Amino acid sequence: MRETLALLEQDFTESWELTMARLCERSLSQQLRDEVCQVKRECRMALSEAMAKLKELQEDNGALRAQLASFKEDMKHRDNTKKKSPSAKVVLLMDSNRKHLDTRRMFPGRRVSSVRCANTEQALQLLKRDTLGTPSCIVIHTGTNDLRALQQHTARAVRKVAVRATQEFPDSRVVISTLLPRADTPPHIIASINRDHQRMCHPTQSTPDTPSSPGHLAPT
Repeated sequence: MRETLALLEQDFTESWELTMARLCERSLSQQLRDEVCQVKRECRMALSEAMAKLKELQEDNGALRAQLASFKEDMKHRDNTKKKSPSAKVVLLMDSNRKHLDTRRMFPGRRVSSVRCANTEQALQLLKRDTLGTPSCIVIHTGTNDLRALQQHTARAVRKVAVRATQEFPDSRVVISTLLPRADTPPHIIASINRDHQRMCHPTQSTPDTPSSPGHLAPT
């Protein structure tokens, strides 16, 4: 009897241990499955985030490519504009006293553009980049026709033109021509106005230009 009980106890113990071992294996397998599922979920989330970032980078890359293409097109346009644009020129704002001016002698080797203006008021209207472009030098050879109406105030009118020229064309040299003699104006008035031209050149950063004769304007 004792032997039978001992055998039964041994069988029970072995059966219990086997059952517990199987339960442990199942528990371990479930734990592993749970861990694998968690890893899968984390991988999916990481992959989703990576795909979103990749899409964002692709969009940014597309925007940068578009900007680069626009920049290249702009630079190409600028290069073409520079190639087509003429070299820096000299612009002469001239009234009716322009007949005897020798621009080739005044500015040898330079491209000179003569722009007619009846008086200082018209000269003010012409001082625009759309009209004159980008000259390297602007010569104000006007004011003589204003003498009859303005007399001594002609100096103020010419000064206004010079100031406007320096404002509209800050990179251009501005030259003021002294007034030429007129039969209907006393010489002392013209001389006084020309002295005013000399005095006003410093604040406007202009350069006075005195003709050596009525028919020639000598550049400084």
